[in-house]
Amino acid sequence: MIDRLRKEIDSVDSQILKLIAKRMKISKKIGAWKKKNSMKVVDLQRERKVLDKISQKARRLRVDSHLSRKLFKLIMIESRKQQK
Repeated sequence: MIDRLRKEIDSVDSQILKLIAKRMKISKKIGAWKKKNSMKVVDLQRERKVLDKISQKARRLRVDSHLSRKLFKLIMIESRKQQK
């Protein structure tokens, strides 16, 4: 039983990493577009909107919204690095 559950977690973890990698690739493209259009990497208004949406979705899914905000703040920090 526990081995099967751990395999499920391993599968979910793998999916999460693949999605993060996909997000970073998209962030690089956004960074190139921003550079070409003389835009700043950091868009605090956009980041606030993303975090608000994440918090709402987390609550609907019964995921701790504080946890989700912390995770996505880290993801956004890494996304900024990809955009430079």
